[in-house]
Amino acid sequence: MVKAMTIDWRTVWWTTILVTIPAMVVNRLLVLIQKSLNADAYASMKGYFALYQPDYFPLIFLIVMFIAVFVLTLVYTIILPQLPSNWIVRGILIGGFLFLAADLPYAVHTGYTTMMPGVVAGSLVLAGLVSDLINGCILANIHMRVTRARKKKK
Repeated sequence: MVKAMTIDWRTVWWTTILVTIPAMVVNRLLVLIQKSLNADAYASMKGYFALYQPDYFPLIFLIVMFIAVFVLTLVYTIILPQLPSNWIVRGILIGGFLFLAADLPYAVHTGYTTMMPGVVAGSLVLAGLVSDLINGCILANIHMRVTRARKKKK
């Protein structure tokens, strides 16, 4: 017989709130690093990236990131019983899955369908992989801490 699963929505919401900002910082920091390492290649792509974003772009990015982290946290909460007990291994598994499902296909698509230099496409892949692995570990660690804190309160 299938056991009914219950989701602790407060844990999902708190984890999402606490993970969104660090995940954004890690993503943007790694983008900044890979752009500074490949400054010459990016200089040859002046028309590819917009130099200016609208003033409300950070708010849009925050909302999209919050939704993405919420969905990822919800899926993580659902599959948590099937994952290993070590939070680092769980974070690497979640980050690796996220990389394979989102960043790798995007990088392959843009690398082969645009005039993007190969070094930029490669650095996007590497930055995406490192970012996803770090963010997976951040998610696993914060989820573990929120879950412990909620159990102590009860």
